[in-house]
Amino acid sequence: MNYTPVKSFLKHTALLLGSALFASSLIAAEPDGALSKAPTANAPLPEIVGEEVAVITQAPNVPPPVTRTHATKVIVTLEVKEVVRRLADGVEYLFWTFGGEVPGNFIRIREGDFVEFHLNNHPSSKMPHNIDLHAVTGPGGGAASSFSAPGHSSQFSFRALNPGLYVYHCATAPVGMHVGNGMYGMILVEPKEGLAKVDKEYYVMQSEVYTTGKFGAEGLQTFDQDKAIDERPPYIVPFALGWRSRSRYE
Repeated sequence: MNYTPVKSFLKHTALLLGSALFASSLIAAEPDGALSKAPTANAPLPEIVGEEVAVITQAPNVPPPVTRTHATKVIVTLEVKEVVRRLADGVEYLFWTFGGEVPGNFIRIREGDFVEFHLNNHPSSKMPHNIDLHAVTGPGGGAASSFSAPGHSSQFSFRALNPGLYVYHCATAPVGMHVGNGMYGMILVEPKEGLAKVDKEYYVMQSEVYTTGKFGAEGLQTFDQDKAIDERPPYIVPFALGWRSRSRYE
């Protein structure tokens, strides 16, 4: 499969920002997890103690920090929904989402956790979807195990081996269309030592929307494959900041 048309979609700027007085604690995420580190060869996995349901949030909110000092089983459930949302004044767009909004829900776990992941595709969806979490060590980040037709669900499990802040996205073909329609989000694997305390954390992702109409063209807009391949987005949108939009190329 040719992934060239996808490269622009994975250039999202993703920030988990916490400010303490005039100082800031900033984590910038790259698609492969800028904070990740390789586990020690042959290191034993930590014992799993207990079980909990993950707290997931919509931008700009972030789940609370992990305070436990042990690995546990974490149950994560995401629902795919295809929804119409306001893109700009007089402009709507049919987004494909993880959790009903763009970007998708923020997931927060701890290094060493055993994650039981459930992906539900809402019955109203028109398309099948899956999920590729870049925090997953293994082929496709769970994509092959999570393919879900409308009205169906899938389940897979993984160990959170590498701490870092990672992108996740839909990997159903054509990948560029699914990602360009809003199917992306963030997963944070906290290091077992924890993160420095801050006053406030925010979840912000900036993305590009490739609409058939020009910037400001009113009505319901759909995805334009040619503009995506040429990397000419009519909209560059910090979705978590009130859906404000601006044109870059038109």
